[in-house]
Amino acid sequence: MAEQLLFHQTVRQVDVDEDGNPVWEEAGEVSETRVFTWTGEVAPEASPTP
Repeated sequence: MAEQLLFHQTVRQVDVDEDGNPVWEEAGEVSETRVFTWTGEVAPEASPTP
């Protein structure tokens, strides 16, 4: 069993840097932290690309 803490932060793109990468800033409230738990095995391999 594995656990992961999850939360979401809303952001907005406000600019781009000199390399063309987006620059983000926070825009709103952070969601409440949730604990996501799962059990099982590794996901099957992806199908080959046609």
